[in-house]
Amino acid sequence: MYGAGFGVLFASYFVIMIISHSTTTEPIMFLPLLTVSVGGAMGGYIFNLLKPYRIQKGGTGFAAMLIGLLIFAAGIWLSLIAALAALGLWD
Repeated sequence: MYGAGFGVLFASYFVIMIISHSTTTEPIMFLPLLTVSVGGAMGGYIFNLLKPYRIQKGGTGFAAMLIGLLIFAAGIWLSLIAALAALGLWD
């Protein structure tokens, strides 16, 4: 659940920027909060699946940690791009 929470905090920044520059607030503007939290939850789930490899000492643990973080960051970033593209705010 930490992944979804981090995703919501990350997306909240962009939602606040969207709402502050808009004259009207529509419910669809909150789509990034939903998609980024789902992307963060999926990234956190994959990060958790790598736990047996992350607890190993040496290069294997470091590589698993690095791969897990990259997958987590890519999941959040791609879900944010998908939400902003659906709103027409990503060209």
